[in-house]
Amino acid sequence: MAKYILLSGPPGAGKDTVGNLIAKVYGAEPEKFAQPLMDAASSLGFDMREAHKEDCTGPGSMSRRQFQIEFSERFCKPVLGLDVFGRALAKRARRMSEGLLFVVTDSGFLSEAVALAEEVGRENIRRIHLHRPGHDYSRDSRSDWNSSDLGIVRVDITNDGSVDQLKGKLLAALTPWADWVGA
Repeated sequence: MAKYILLSGPPGAGKDTVGNLIAKVYGAEPEKFAQPLMDAASSLGFDMREAHKEDCTGPGSMSRRQFQIEFSERFCKPVLGLDVFGRALAKRARRMSEGLLFVVTDSGFLSEAVALAEEVGRENIRRIHLHRPGHDYSRDSRSDWNSSDLGIVRVDITNDGSVDQLKGKLLAALTPWADWVGA
């Protein structure tokens, strides 16, 4: 069975940076719950090549991030259910290779984690929650959620220094998971 590390934290906490570090160090494959939203944004004319999601504008002068939040919260979840993106990732998970490690860089909703856990098993999921001074959920639809309710192991890391310092904290936090990640 594939293994999943879910990254959570407020915007700007370093989820993509940590995801890239995990991919580089452990050979993990990047994944996103929001991939269907990104695909929709791209098909509607949003420039997906821009480095920062807030700067990338599309139709109506809306940023890609704003579009994804609006489309998710006003249409997808009310019409298709709160767990729609968890179910979509779980569906993709059924097609993913045995024994691979995936890092999901946008875990911010309990309902998504529940849907994935039901598909792949709680024992195949770990969570890293990132904290960064000056960053919170005040401008985001995501929030922190309680991993213990699902029986998912959680580690908290504070991103308050350089990328090298963050990498050191990450490697120290992942050391107890060495057997689980196959390192």
